[in-house]
Amino acid sequence: MGCGTNIVRGLFFAFNLLFWILGIVVLGIGVYSRVENDTWKELIDSETIFETSNLLIAAGVIVTIIGFLGCCGAIKKYQWMLVTYAIIVLLIFVLEIVAGAYAYSKREKVQEELTKGLTKGLQKNYDEADKANEGVTKAMDWFQQNVKCCGATGPEDWLKSKWYEKKTNKTEKVPKSCCRSVKSGCNINVSWNSQSIWNYGCVARGKDFAKDNLWLIGGVGVGIAIVELFGIGFAFCLCMAFRKDENEVV
Repeated sequence: MGCGTNIVRGLFFAFNLLFWILGIVVLGIGVYSRVENDTWKELIDSETIFETSNLLIAAGVIVTIIGFLGCCGAIKKYQWMLVTYAIIVLLIFVLEIVAGAYAYSKREKVQEELTKGLTKGLQKNYDEADKANEGVTKAMDWFQQNVKCCGATGPEDWLKSKWYEKKTNKTEKVPKSCCRSVKSGCNINVSWNSQSIWNYGCVARGKDFAKDNLWLIGGVGVGIAIVELFGIGFAFCLCMAFRKDENEVV
């Protein structure tokens, strides 16, 4: 085996080791996105984020396996394995481009659905004593705490909600999940510009939050896909190098 082939072989092995690690990262991002978005899925009917997260999880699993196979192909010098590797990586490339493009194309729909879900949840469903609305209440509390917001357009929106209408103690103007630090009395007699609660509306902050999630999912997928193109090139270069060495031996 020539020195050039050894160099290409070593580079390909190193690349696929990195590829394997990146596959784990993609899988982790997909799982993270799915878990985080599952927490507030009661507020949004759109399946865009969940579908894209699932695509990314599938791609991460396959990329991890393919990275491992690429290393084996380089060590064992199996050309058929390298060709198969390149074809499958190309398919994964297409899958991840589709995931990124799909997430980007649906961003406006996700934002619209989120706005509707937040407004309806706040005005009608929050803290209602039935099983159907229990998930909405938990989702609203989680969203306000994690996105750092309060109300649809601002904290004052809670005064128009069924939750506030049923209150006998009208000094409790917002739920405790609006508090920057959740503790007893943190939501009592607060002003709308009080530093003890979040002063930003969840619609505006929610749009940024959804956009960040979609950019995370789509951006990582497209970024890894570009790296995969180098893997395909390395695979074919290594096949040509192995074939050249075989011809020289003959």
